Amino acid sequence: WGFKFYPFENVVDPKLFFRSSVHQEALIRIMYAIKNNKGIGVLSGEVGSGKTTIISYVCALIARYGYQIINFEAPLFRRWEFYKEVVNQFGAAVPAVAGGSVSQVAIIEQLRDILLRQVRNGAGSVVFIDEIQLVEDEGVFEEIRLLSNLVSNGRNLVTQILVGQPQVLKKLESMPNFQQRVAIN
Repeated sequence: WGFKFYPFENVVDPKLFFRSSVHQEALIRIMYAIKNNKGIGVLSGEVGSGKTTIISYVCALIARYGYQIINFEAPLFRRWEFYKEVVNQFGAAVPAVAGGSVSQVAIIEQLRDILLRQVRNGAGSVVFIDEIQLVEDEGVFEEIRLLSNLVSNGRNLVTQILVGQPQVLKKLESMPNFQQRVAIN
């Protein structure tokens, strides 16, 4: 057949990103949110519509510019695990306090330091959360919202892109505090 690679593999390959008008629009919106530090963006679509392929393409694209990227592909953590997992994914040890317990305040301070260092290095940080509709603990959404409070000099220190099936939009509509933080949808 003369193929240079198998075209119908069951894994995401950013080289196979097809820029249909719908996909191009999603790409433009996501890149706008990232380049302009917009805090939170939401990408929704039906199963098989190419959401994960778009995110894979964006990750490959922004990695060239020094962005620090986290891509959660199955966000099954609980509220109290969210910041801890973000710090771990950014490659830092989670700080412990006396007795070995973990201080939420210490984790947030460490995360702020990580994000500020990235800004000083001239790049940004992006957290992609794919399959966001699987998150059952509404507290995780509150932690995502609170992460958007990490700001310096009028700039969000991290951009979060939530990716999921259309039912996530209904879930977000029931959370007005969260909804007002969403910059692109």
